[in-house]
Amino acid sequence: TNKRITNTMKEITTEKPRIDWIDLAKGFCILLVMWWHIKELYSNRGFTDRNEMLYMATYFRMPLYFFLSGLFFKTYSGYFDFLRRKTNKLLVPFVFFGLIGIVYSLVWTDKLPAQRTWQTLYPFVPVWFLWCLFLMNNLFYLVRHLCRRRKPLIYLGVVCLGVIGYNAGENYIHVLHVRSALTAMPFFVAGYAVRNHTNFLTRRVRKYEWVFIAIAIFLLYGLVMFNGKVAILYVNNVYSVPVWALYLGGAAGIYAILTLAKLLHRLPVISYLGRYSIIVLITHYPIVYLFPKSWNRMLFHGFHGYCALEELVLLACVQVPIICLCKRYLPWLFAQEDLVKTWDISIHKKKQPISNEESI
Repeated sequence: TNKRITNTMKEITTEKPRIDWIDLAKGFCILLVMWWHIKELYSNRGFTDRNEMLYMATYFRMPLYFFLSGLFFKTYSGYFDFLRRKTNKLLVPFVFFGLIGIVYSLVWTDKLPAQRTWQTLYPFVPVWFLWCLFLMNNLFYLVRHLCRRRKPLIYLGVVCLGVIGYNAGENYIHVLHVRSALTAMPFFVAGYAVRNHTNFLTRRVRKYEWVFIAIAIFLLYGLVMFNGKVAILYVNNVYSVPVWALYLGGAAGIYAILTLAKLLHRLPVISYLGRYSIIVLITHYPIVYLFPKSWNRMLFHGFHGYCALEELVLLACVQVPIICLCKRYLPWLFAQEDLVKTWDISIHKKKQPISNEESI
């Protein structure tokens, strides 16, 4: 017990440097998520723009987050310490904003959405991802324990779980995204495998890797042309592509984004959004969903544009002051500080900069 407490204290008092390109990769990913929601919500308000770039992004915008979470998976000092950390980073914001979403649904619609209570938490729909990631971390912890850390057996079992999740059908309230977590497990464990079997985090990227990025993008474009207008919805566990295309497209997109991030290293605003991606994930949807119609007509008049860059840039700029406010006044609700603490360490803990390993 004393040894565990000592190890925990060392983890707390040692500031871990952030990896800049990881924040940039997360920034690219959250921009894609924001872009998708802009397209999704405003297509229901009279705009119908859809294009190949959007469909290419659907292959990897969520798998990239799963991959990054697996890349930094740690068991810490034991399961209870692991559970406490994941509760602070994932479960606390999910429960708080999920309850707000339910209350909003009751007040606004005077009823709960049939069979979709945990999937239609307006105006906080994206919080489903936090619960899914919480499930995935705990599921992998269990698989790893049952397989007695035998990596070949772990990887084989996870591939089987992914196929089972893919074929399990659409999510409903009684499964609470377990099927989505199973389907996305191969991406999570791919990150874990890359961390344990390669030097991808530390090795330098050479200029010729632009060629491989181009190949990955071309592969994604080919998948879109082959499969047509795809529907890849992890929130509902609905996929209109074959299982091989789902994972191949996700892997190609993950490689392209991560390698591009390593080449660029850091872009100020995008990296900042990536560093606090959990805040952006939770807060961007209400801004888009509750946008006044008069503002919509004034600011979103050019929505028919190919990439909807005007809307995305506007939303990204709005997010910067929101991040500042949230981390300053509500740090516990956005995984910037721990709400659940153990008695042994809480009296010694001070606010420390979180590393990439402590954020989604």
